[in-house]
Amino acid sequence: MSPTPASPPARPAAAPPPPTGRRSAAIVAVGLALALAFAAIGLRQQTPAPSGLEGQQAPRGVLPVLTATPQPKPTRVPVPMPGKRHLLHFWGPNCAPCVEEAPVIQRLHRAAGGPTGAFAVVTVSAEDVPDIRGFMRDKGYDFPVLLDANGFVHGQFRVSAIPATFVVDAKGVVVRELRGPQGYDELHGLLVGR
Repeated sequence: MSPTPASPPARPAAAPPPPTGRRSAAIVAVGLALALAFAAIGLRQQTPAPSGLEGQQAPRGVLPVLTATPQPKPTRVPVPMPGKRHLLHFWGPNCAPCVEEAPVIQRLHRAAGGPTGAFAVVTVSAEDVPDIRGFMRDKGYDFPVLLDANGFVHGQFRVSAIPATFVVDAKGVVVRELRGPQGYDELHGLLVGR
C-alpha cells in the first residue's frame, strides 16, 4: 500500500484590509457616537442631588459684600436675608452656565426694586475676587455678590456644583431649590409668589 500524500499545510486567514474611504468614516462616526453617548450618561450621573432643604429653615451664615474696590473692613450681611423673600444664587465668573445665566440675575436684581422692593436678589461666589470684580465691571452688572472664600456657606447649602439657586421666604424657609441655569420668567414667578 502506498502512503497517502500529506495534505498541504493550512493557510493562515488573511488579515482584513485596512479601513479606507467610507468604511473608515463609518468607523470614526460610530466611535464618536459611542463616546458622546458615554459622555452624556456620565454627565447625567454627575448632576448634583438636591440638598433636601426645600421646606426647611435655611442654613445661616454671615458673608462679606464684594465692593468695586477692596475695603479694609467690608460690610458683612446675614445669609439668608431676614424679612424679605429673596433669591440666593450660587455662581462664579469662571462657570460657563453661570455666565450664560448672569443677564437673568441682573434683570431680576433690577426688577427687585432696591431695598423697598417686594423681593431681593443676593448672589454668593467662592471664586477669586479679581475674577469676580473683572467680570462684574466688564459686563456692567451691579447685583450684590457675597464672598464665600472658604466655601462655608456653599457647604451649608450643600452646593456641589454651580449655578445653584434657592428661593427663600421672609421667614428664612427654603421655598424652592433649582440646579443649573434658569430663565427669568420662572425665577421671577417664584419670587413674586406665582
